Amino acid sequence: MDRHETLMPIDDLFERAGRINVSMAELSRDAGVHNSTASRIRAGADPNRRTHLKLQRALLNREALLLEHLTGLQPHAEGEGAR
Repeated sequence: MDRHETLMPIDDLFERAGRINVSMAELSRDAGVHNSTASRIRAGADPNRRTHLKLQRALLNREALLLEHLTGLQPHAEGEGAR
């Protein structure tokens, strides 16, 4: 884990997840954390940086997959580049 990785505000994280129709349960599952832990972080009761980063990375991965699906591009394709 990169100690210098910037955390987005937790409210923004869940707002962005909602915009792409990803529930807290789905995001928690993708991040490999319990839904109750994500709920505590969202409520501000558990300032766990590591779990916050896991949730953030899960969201960014979901956004990347959605963008790939919508555009047909494959950002990390090998060979002749993105299609």
